[in-house]
Amino acid sequence: MNAMVPATDPLQQSGTWTSGRMVDICVAMVTTLILLLIIVRVSLGTFGLEDSLIAAIAALVLASPSLMLRLGMPQDSAAAVFVVLGVAAAAGTAWAQGGISGTGATWLPIAPLLFSIFGSERTTAVVGIICLCAVQILYWGQYLGLAPPVSALSPAQALANFMSVIILCVVVGVNHARTRASAQRREEESRETLRVIAEESGAALVVVQDGRVRFLNQRARALILPGISEPLGLPVAAVLPASLIDQTVDDLSGADRPLVRDGQVQGWFEVVRRPIRFLGQAATLLSAWDTSERRRLESDRVRAQARMDEARRLEQLGLLAGGVAHDFNNLLAAILANAEFLADDVESPAQREMISDITVAGRQASELVAQLLAFAGRGAAARRLIDVRQIAEEAVRIQRGAARQRGIAVQLESTAEALLVSTDGAQLGQVFANLISNAVKASAAGQTVSVRLASGQLTGLALESARLRYLDPGPCVLIEVRDEGAGMSATQVDRIFDPFYTTRVDGRGLGLAAVQGILQRLGGALLIDSTAGEGSCFTVALAAATSAEAAADASTDRGSGEAPLASDPAAGWILVLDDEPLVRTQVVRVLTRAGFEAQPAATLGEAQALVARSRPSLAIIDYLMPELTGDVALAQLRRDDPALPAILMSGYIRPDAQTAISLFDDRLPKPFSLDDLLAKVRAHRRPAPETSAVSP
Repeated sequence: MNAMVPATDPLQQSGTWTSGRMVDICVAMVTTLILLLIIVRVSLGTFGLEDSLIAAIAALVLASPSLMLRLGMPQDSAAAVFVVLGVAAAAGTAWAQGGISGTGATWLPIAPLLFSIFGSERTTAVVGIICLCAVQILYWGQYLGLAPPVSALSPAQALANFMSVIILCVVVGVNHARTRASAQRREEESRETLRVIAEESGAALVVVQDGRVRFLNQRARALILPGISEPLGLPVAAVLPASLIDQTVDDLSGADRPLVRDGQVQGWFEVVRRPIRFLGQAATLLSAWDTSERRRLESDRVRAQARMDEARRLEQLGLLAGGVAHDFNNLLAAILANAEFLADDVESPAQREMISDITVAGRQASELVAQLLAFAGRGAAARRLIDVRQIAEEAVRIQRGAARQRGIAVQLESTAEALLVSTDGAQLGQVFANLISNAVKASAAGQTVSVRLASGQLTGLALESARLRYLDPGPCVLIEVRDEGAGMSATQVDRIFDPFYTTRVDGRGLGLAAVQGILQRLGGALLIDSTAGEGSCFTVALAAATSAEAAADASTDRGSGEAPLASDPAAGWILVLDDEPLVRTQVVRVLTRAGFEAQPAATLGEAQALVARSRPSLAIIDYLMPELTGDVALAQLRRDDPALPAILMSGYIRPDAQTAISLFDDRLPKPFSLDDLLAKVRAHRRPAPETSAVSP
């Protein structure tokens, strides 16, 4: 509830005790005195025409300030008119009487009192000086014989003058008391208004005067150092944290300063210093605006913008990588298949060694394409429930050979229970391979690379420090890869996900970039702890499989115990639909050499024409073709043969093609080995139909 400014003083509500009213009272009193004087002098027989004129002039002079104030004239202007009229009246009276009267001389010290009622302090001071000088001139003029003598006062005149002085003193005293009380009320109201404004302000406000705290609001009290109960009057350096005031003494502009307590930054404040007047004296106002939320929002905005920029960059790179991967994998499929054919036909050791080099180079090229796709986040993930230990054991077994040649040991530590996650086993294996390979290459002979698996709970606090965050807090499987190598600086850690950035001469700079793409696609987090000269530790967190996922996987395993289909080559012909001639021809060649009957088709129309003659036992279909995708082609073929088994064959599948993949019985990624092709064909081919031959 908002505080309210105190109501106006009752005297001000009924009418202000103004100088005009005070002059009215004085005029009434002095007029009464004049009438009293006239009555006294008439009774004594001393009142004549001269006295009547003097009394009229005195009444006019005294009434003039009240009249002028009532007409709206400023106080100083009314006072100036009063001075002019008073001097003129005194001069005229003195001329008429042949000298200065005792009454006129008596009013010289009384005049400043009258002026203090309706005049300003400056006017009263000027009149007081003039009257003092006039009194001194009269005294010394009479003493030296240079001025005419002042006429003596009669007892009645002396009594009237004395009563005038008493009345004026009372009026002046009352007026001074009223003025002082009004000033105090205004000061209290100003303090209360300041307090209300300060409390309603969103800033912490501190008024500093002579280096000490003179005022602070409740928000500022929340910032004072511990152990201080009453900060008013204490030095500002003993009240506020030094981190907030160190740079505000000579800096009038706002600056964000940290609030540091116990060595920890607990917030950020924009501190502004401004000179002000406080209780009539120079002071400094320190304003501290809490900018912690603004900085957090700005940081979130910058991170969100960075993610958007990264997403756009990956999208553009992904489009390029997808097209390159599709065409490049088609070429690699033909190269590797022909190399395997030649390996079976040649007998020369030298030729076999050359063929082996071709195969190794082709596999490395295939891995490079896979890493490029993983970095770009373009590969599709075939999720299933797997035990992380199995993937880790296989990755460690493969990497130990290369590590042993460098004199480096690779150790695997794991818990006894199964560590189940729903993920793509091949892509997770690539994460293991890249992290372990990097750790081995960063280590020196005699050092150890440790791979540790455990289950745990990923908290929101831990996610805040993660370099990659693509999952929510909760139960997880932790994969830790630690080395004792050279470690990395903070600058190097900031760049490790940049493509083609590497700290090694023999590196390609795609390993961790691929890990980023895979974790983004699979949903995971990556924490990095690395210090130059002290080694590095990479921790991958994957969401642990739920009990429902484990139960569904167990049910699938129990339902897959059927006997394998016949693998007799005479069981029926196989359709190979691919727009790439090299791949299409090579697959048909492999199947024919293995004893199967295979028919190639470059378009959906050719495939439909073949299927119209007789039902195939299996269809092997490419995914990306000029006119349509593989899932569309399969849907067309299954219109007439809903039970047609099919294998998806492609070097690149879009990430959003999970529905398309699910239509096929299996997937054969390019490039593939002959053994993989034949194994999948034997696993999914159905028994031969009554008519299997296809007439040419």
